[in-house]
Order: sequence, then structure tokens, then C-alpha cells
Amino acid sequence: MIDIHLHDQNTYKLYDQKTYKPALFKDLTGALAVVIFQCPFLTLRAIEQFRESFISLRDRKVRLCVFVQKPRHWDERHAGGLPTENSARLKQFEAAIELLRSYGAHVNLRIGIHEKLVIIDQSILWDGSLNILSHFDTSERLHRWVSKQKVEEAIRMHKLDSCDECSRDDYFVAFSRDPESVLERIRLVAKSIVKARNADGISQRELASRLKISRASLCRVESGATSVELGTIVRVCQALGLELMAVPKFVVPCLAQLIQSVEEKES
Repeated sequence: MIDIHLHDQNTYKLYDQKTYKPALFKDLTGALAVVIFQCPFLTLRAIEQFRESFISLRDRKVRLCVFVQKPRHWDERHAGGLPTENSARLKQFEAAIELLRSYGAHVNLRIGIHEKLVIIDQSILWDGSLNILSHFDTSERLHRWVSKQKVEEAIRMHKLDSCDECSRDDYFVAFSRDPESVLERIRLVAKSIVKARNADGISQRELASRLKISRASLCRVESGATSVELGTIVRVCQALGLELMAVPKFVVPCLAQLIQSVEEKES
């Protein structure tokens, strides 16, 4: 194992197939909000080695997104007519996907991916030749980086902020790196404000009167208009028991689940 301190915030270590697991398990244990695997291939045996770690992530509400390569003939696997060997291989792959989902993972099929990566929160990146969720006994290497820049580059390059299941969540837009999603982020804030006001049974007229602003100004806030002053939005939020704050992007999935849990209990 090679350990190089590049500077205060960046650390690099090189592992092989015999040495990486204790460090990776430790990283998974310390995950706070999101873990992303990109592993082109899957086997039941390899996945089962991560059973305790993945279940712990699920129980701690840490989002686990797995990106795998879509096998050839995947869409025809139930149609019949495939050679026996192909059919058996697809059944094993499907069983591996179901096992991951039973551990709480979001599984995404992608065409033509080959890079092997693990990302933990906003600062840890594992990459190399070792396919963690299918490795058996070959000689491989894994690089471990502690670097926000490396993580961000990997997420952008491999589009790892495009989890199919996460994207169904309204709050996912705040995790996306898509520059076109700025307006959607503003609409998300506006939607939360409207939801909170309706839950409190307060009319627009009443809230505007309390804040000593015009009803037209409040309408612009609730419609997601971009011309509204930030101070006005903060005041509206505070009046409704909300807080507008900047948070690290990587905690968005965790916060989204917490908010949804609170809303479910209050409904």
C-alpha cells in the first residue's frame, strides 16, 4: 500500500485485491448521506460480502446508488429463444440485481460503462481495475483518493448524479449537476413555501399582511420568480417555520429522506 499526502485535504493510497477491503468497509461505515458504486458486472458471491455494510447504509438512511452495465439481450431475457448459456447468465445477473435491491440499493442499468468507481459522500473516491461487486481472484489495483475535486470530476464525467430512482424525488434536482436545473431549484423552494403555508391554513393575504409585503410580492415568491429579493424569501420562510440555508450537495439525499419522513408523520 502506498500512502501519499498531496496536501492538507488530499490523500492518495494505492491498494490491491488483498488489501482494500478493510479500508473500504471503514469508509462505508463512516458514510453520512450517499454512496455511489459504478461496477459494470455483478455476481452474487461478491455482493454478499457487502451484505452487512449495505444493510447498515439502508438502516442509517444513507442512499446507495449502483450503476452497472446493461447486459446484451437484457430486454429479451423473458421472451424465450436465447441460448441456454445466455439465459442462465442473465438469470444470475437478475438475481444479483434483486439482491442489491433487497439491501436497499438503487440499481441503474447503463449501456457501455466500464470504469470501476466508488464514491462516498463528497470527498472519497475509489477507482481502478478491480470490479468490486464481481471480483473473484484476479490481480487488480484500486486507488483511494480523499479529494472533493476528484469526486466532483468523477460524478460529472460519468453522470453519476443521474440515478433513475433518485430522479423521481422532487428534491433530487438539488443533487443534480445539470446547469439547466437552476429554475427547478427555485421552483422547489417555492413549492415548499406553498406547502408549508397551506399546511398552516394561512391565506396569501394573511401572510403578506403579517410580513408587511404586498400580496403580489408573495405571489412572485410562491411562483418561483427569479426577480424576488433573497431577503424577502428568507422572511417568508421564517414566518412559516422554514429555514433557507446552503448545505453541502452530498447531504441532499439524506435531507430529502428526513423531510419526507417528517411530512409523512404530519400528514
